[in-house]
Amino acid sequence: MLLEEQGRHQFGDVPDGAADDYELFLADQGFPGREYASGMTQNEFVTRSWHLPEHCHPVNWAAESMCRVIRRRDPRRPDFWYLSFSAPHPPVTPLAAYMDLYRDADLEEPAKGNWSEKFENLPYHIQKLSNPDILSMARAGKHERDLSRRGFYATVTQIDHQIRVVIGYLRECGLLDNTIIAFTSDHGHMVGEHGEGEQAMRMIRRGRHKLIYYPVGNRYQLFDIEADPRECSDLASEAGSANTLEELKALLQQNFYGDDTRWVRGQDIVGLPARSYEPAPDRNLRNQRGLRYL
Repeated sequence: MLLEEQGRHQFGDVPDGAADDYELFLADQGFPGREYASGMTQNEFVTRSWHLPEHCHPVNWAAESMCRVIRRRDPRRPDFWYLSFSAPHPPVTPLAAYMDLYRDADLEEPAKGNWSEKFENLPYHIQKLSNPDILSMARAGKHERDLSRRGFYATVTQIDHQIRVVIGYLRECGLLDNTIIAFTSDHGHMVGEHGEGEQAMRMIRRGRHKLIYYPVGNRYQLFDIEADPRECSDLASEAGSANTLEELKALLQQNFYGDDTRWVRGQDIVGLPARSYEPAPDRNLRNQRGLRYL
């Protein structure tokens, strides 16, 4: 296993933490501790292009490392390989060439649903995560918002091309026709849509319908993702969707486990007590990281 942990180091009691494999690679290339010298942070969509040579980018490093692992395979045995890119999770720092691809691209306006028009009506957790005193992009102008979206698209394209490198290497090795390739992801990003709320507490999908559940205040959102793929129209309070809502709530309850079962009383989902959101400034710069001397 080779790790690139985005500064999440397991040994917090070691001065400057313990270097992961990617940081050791950067040191070998003559850039020790320079991973975050761009000034970009791990949980924001403020964007700039990559600040080190192209081959030092963590996306490119991960793909090349994967190819090396494949090269060192035992040809007598079947293999399972797992390649995980931290991107496009922030920091959003694509190579400059990929930023150039989207420099003049037309961008859609960010989606804004009927359910997100009034901040005071949002579920508690979306209010908390959308606090404009925490998120710099919450009050960003059109230029900054567009730049963040271009950076996100550029990063995804860079990842796509590096996946092509890995697939090409499998072909070069004569392994492609005997390899199953599966893609998965942990979550997506809003990138300026619906006002920077990015954490659904629980979600379940059946066919064309998607139910999102917020235990605090026992709140639901229901979307028809075929007719409304950008989730702008919340159907949870519409009479015509009542049966679908109840069916998905029952399906959600069937899949509760662990602490989730605390939200159930008898046959009903009751969630947690409602809370009033009290905004407070947060000046921690959203987990900003800096230079690390190894």
